[in-house]
Amino acid sequence: MDFQAFDREIAARELRPAYLLCGTEEYAKKSMLEKLVGTLEPAFRDFNYSVLEDPEASALLASCEQLPLMEERRIVVVKDSRFLQEQRAGEAKASAAPEDGVLAYLKQPNLQTVLVFYKRGECDKRRKIYKAIDKAGGVVNFGPLEPRALI
Repeated sequence: MDFQAFDREIAARELRPAYLLCGTEEYAKKSMLEKLVGTLEPAFRDFNYSVLEDPEASALLASCEQLPLMEERRIVVVKDSRFLQEQRAGEAKASAAPEDGVLAYLKQPNLQTVLVFYKRGECDKRRKIYKAIDKAGGVVNFGPLEPRALI
């Protein structure tokens, strides 16, 4: 999906359980993330918004299973996850078990949590997590803007 479709989902507050924000347009990506977080009630934002920097799978899953406080949903942002980085040749077996836990969560997510993977630059589209989120329609590509979109 492009960022305009993502913007429409935010405006309608019809959010999917998982998103992956990737691409080269960092400003647009950051702006859309701020708009998403802006849907939370400011008084309870500290309780219902978490940012995790390359977390272990167990910490990620624990944060996603936490219920929102006085709010319809909770937002968990995962920045620069190892599960989305380019995979090297000998890495496949070592990282399979933690990644499988996250994949199991994506198959049956907590519907009161919006999990957002925020990746600087492009993603490795061969990764299982990318494919799982893409299958659910949650990959938002922030590629170079067309001239008419810049206006």
